[in-house]
Amino acid sequence: LNSASTRLTREFKNWWKQGNYTFRLQADGDFFKIWVSDDKRPEEIELERRSTGLQWFLSFFLIFLVESEEAHKGAILLLDEAGLTLHPMAQKDLVAFFDNLSKTNQIIHTTHSPFLVDPSNIDRVKVVYSDNEGYTVASSDLRAADDKINEKSIYAVHAALGLSVSDILTRLSASNS
Repeated sequence: LNSASTRLTREFKNWWKQGNYTFRLQADGDFFKIWVSDDKRPEEIELERRSTGLQWFLSFFLIFLVESEEAHKGAILLLDEAGLTLHPMAQKDLVAFFDNLSKTNQIIHTTHSPFLVDPSNIDRVKVVYSDNEGYTVASSDLRAADDKINEKSIYAVHAALGLSVSDILTRLSASNS
């Protein structure tokens, strides 16, 4: 358990950039617990008492990162609103995690969050909406914002592109200071 705790702590740091977390795994009879501490809260707290976002990301991380190399190797992952409980910055970490998983698995995820749209891989994005006859349409046309049918569906993509430009301007401003 000690070596597994050390490995989990080390590998989790590669994907979760929202703090420097340390994990300790404990088995006590029929019970298994994960204890968590970080730089801001060095005292160990049971995982169940940490944020829902951290709990979700850790469970997703453990299941798919480990299993994608074993039982779920080559799997197609269908995810609906993954990472909904994550802070926007952690949602960006999830996008990087998805990108890594996509090297060995196909990932299809839906979202309404602009933070889960990767502007550097915008060619992968499809807008999905219902047409006038009620059929579901998946389109690569991300410029059809003036189309009243899909304007709500495309909003997250446009917001992500706006956030991307904002990030660039913020970095430029910081580097000129």
